[in-house]
Amino acid sequence: MQDNNIKIPFLVLPIPILEKLYRHFLIIAHLFENTLFANFTLKLQQAKLDANSRKYIAYCVVNDIFAGIIFGGLFGLFSTKAKNLTMPPLMIGILCGIFFFFFMMLQQRAAPEVYIKKRIDSIEQNTLPALQNILIQLRSGIPLFDVLVNVAASDYGEVSKEIMGVVKKINGGIPQVEALERMALENPSSIFRSAIWQMVNGMKTGSNLSDILRDIMNELAEEQLLQVEEYGATLSPLTMFYMIMGVILPAIGVNFLIVIAAFMNLDPAPIQGLFWGVLGMNIMTQMVFINIIRTKRPALLKT
Repeated sequence: MQDNNIKIPFLVLPIPILEKLYRHFLIIAHLFENTLFANFTLKLQQAKLDANSRKYIAYCVVNDIFAGIIFGGLFGLFSTKAKNLTMPPLMIGILCGIFFFFFMMLQQRAAPEVYIKKRIDSIEQNTLPALQNILIQLRSGIPLFDVLVNVAASDYGEVSKEIMGVVKKINGGIPQVEALERMALENPSSIFRSAIWQMVNGMKTGSNLSDILRDIMNELAEEQLLQVEEYGATLSPLTMFYMIMGVILPAIGVNFLIVIAAFMNLDPAPIQGLFWGVLGMNIMTQMVFINIIRTKRPALLKT
């Protein structure tokens, strides 16, 4: 079956061509699977990338060999025009090709982690509302399976997708406890995984599931408060960084340029260029600061 929807960055070859060639590189893929791509199967499962790990790696090997040959050949060709080289152009091309090969392999190995991070953010911001919904329905006397069906059909992002997987497993004949255990094993969020494990343990011991959910929600509420405090402590040095790099230094720099230009009677053209440069650096500083604030914000607080 052809994986037209497989998500691999830095592909220079189309998927149909990779599909035809990857089988010839499965031995190399096996070597990488035990070294550079160790534990890659679990990462693909947690990222919800429906791809065989060895096939994914074989795709990367085929693509990166081709890309390494192309980029290495171009660098080798350009180096023939240079003078006083310390090594022959052929060696430069080979080294550049090897560099591009491993650079792209490392980026492709890290790709599932990006998807995992996005899934973790969606799961953790929806965990508490989903558990509240489950608790309300259980206290209303609705059976657990029907509760799971309702949550799967609700709009809780990745949490609803996870619960939908559990519902499908249960409909396929797998017991509820086992289906929840499998979901916990494959889930990348430690917060959601801990909540599910507590539910599973309570179901095995015959405890009241409503009481367990209430305790889990109290723990999550405490975790939210802790994350708010940590986030506030992180904002203080970031605010100082912003004040220095985004306000104080640009203001001092502009005033300094104005004074120097006035005393030395400088040509206004380069001074205007410097002003535009300061403005550009200030805009970049603002963007970096906003991005840092966004990435530092805890997942439980994101909306």
